[in-house]
Amino acid sequence: MSKTKTFTTIVCAITLFFLFCSKNPVDHQTAENNGGQARFLLVASAESDFSVLAHHAEAKVSAPDMDSITQELEVDSLSVSGIISDIPAGFNRKFEVTVYTDSNTVCYYGKAYMDIIAGITNNVPLTLYRYSGTGDANINGTIVDSIPSDTNIQPTVEITSPENGSQFITGDSIEITAAASDTDGELTSVSFYNGSDLLENVTETPYTYTITDAEAGSYSFVCVAYDNSGDSAVSDTVKVTVSDSVNIPPTVEITAPEDGAEFNAGESIEITASASDEDGIISGVSFFNGSDLLENVTETPYTYTITDAEAGSYSFVCVAYDNSGDSAVSDTVKVTVSDSVNIPPTVQITAPEDGAEFNAGESIEITASASDEDGTITSISFYNGDELLDEVTEAPYAYTITDAEAGSYSLSCVAYDNSGDSAISETVNVTVKSGSDLLAKYGVPTADPFSSIVRNFTSIVTEGTDAPSMSQVKEVRLNWDLPNNGLWDFGMNTSDGNPDWYIRLIDKIEHTFADNNPGCTISGSGFDGFDGEYYITMDGDNMVLVEKTGQHAVIFQP
Repeated sequence: MSKTKTFTTIVCAITLFFLFCSKNPVDHQTAENNGGQARFLLVASAESDFSVLAHHAEAKVSAPDMDSITQELEVDSLSVSGIISDIPAGFNRKFEVTVYTDSNTVCYYGKAYMDIIAGITNNVPLTLYRYSGTGDANINGTIVDSIPSDTNIQPTVEITSPENGSQFITGDSIEITAAASDTDGELTSVSFYNGSDLLENVTETPYTYTITDAEAGSYSFVCVAYDNSGDSAVSDTVKVTVSDSVNIPPTVEITAPEDGAEFNAGESIEITASASDEDGIISGVSFFNGSDLLENVTETPYTYTITDAEAGSYSFVCVAYDNSGDSAVSDTVKVTVSDSVNIPPTVQITAPEDGAEFNAGESIEITASASDEDGTITSISFYNGDELLDEVTEAPYAYTITDAEAGSYSLSCVAYDNSGDSAISETVNVTVKSGSDLLAKYGVPTADPFSSIVRNFTSIVTEGTDAPSMSQVKEVRLNWDLPNNGLWDFGMNTSDGNPDWYIRLIDKIEHTFADNNPGCTISGSGFDGFDGEYYITMDGDNMVLVEKTGQHAVIFQP
């Protein structure tokens, strides 16, 4: 059993926002950045188990170019709060918050990465997740999706051009454009940065700044948007390069062996690569097995041979370099070397036949035949589409679908041999029909008219496919007079007012109760799936409406 600790990928109950700014604190969510200080507050929803588990917490800020900072936090029944000081400005700061129980077991955890720029507001959204140390994800609480009325919604900003990774030639103009908005106010300005250097502060749209006669080098563009409440947002970083000429990277691919090839131990494996450079020359091609360098080849043909190969799995990759120092990585080619090349098993479904039809409620027995020329069959897995039905480890290889529901089935089998190889059978498609059994079960359409009835029914059940859900109906009243061809009453009361507290079906039905093969058409009932054409009959004390194609039946019980 895997002991890997997992985190839920669903937002549980707590959302955290770090805020940094260059002004004095204006509320509990802002603080000074000149001193590198961060103040923050976490609030849990009442439905979470945070108040039961949380005992103490700590926050940690770290990055490769700074010493880690760890700070204890204040914890109460529904929140975590505190201040972290002396955070250096820079890129890719990692923020981690860990909440512990009184026995020092982790119960909530969250992390986020953010570039911190001095002199501006930096907003770092961080979500705490419910944590389980057993390897299973325990999901507790609800999504916190409401915003208090007294809390400002921060603006949004993104750099729309240039694209990240763009290349320019020395002397070009680089136009930086940003898109920014504020849902609960208005924007006051957008600041453009190259790294930590302020380029321009723009107060009106369009938010744009142009670097003219660009010098060679690397640029890291960031935009910061400010709203009328003093809050701000930081865009993702867009990195571009300016050089005397824009180099086109080389291309490379492994032409042999093929991905998935198999070899015998002791054989030679020749790896060949094809590489080219559109605007220069290839300076070398490096051959790797995984992360292990096999050879650097500087001239064509680009090839390397493994002699007397040992048994095992190999992952070949080639890296081509051009005369400008750019590189390209080939797709990975995986091969296997074994003492002998295994012959995969064979498998086929022997029953049912492709195109077979069944009625709902019947059993479908699936049988398979499998063999392995140079070993044994270890198991056969039966599938309906992507759904695993069963795994059978001994002959006869069979699986039975009992009480089959109406629909289409795509049946297949996968056979595994003692070497771990597998084979997939051809797909057998069968259909399970639902109509004939329900029509036959209730004997509809009936030859005689529907007999007079005055009765209250207190529950509704359904069967078949695509049947309506009417569990909220608590009473149905029917008054049908055959001699006078009069439907005097047909109505329903619900327990929850859905679709209404009382539904007057007499206004929503066209019937032929007095004719042979009696039935009706219901429209505008408000119940999903109930509208349609039905035959009507009695089954003992139950009144039954059977959908005319036999897909489902609605049974009214006294």
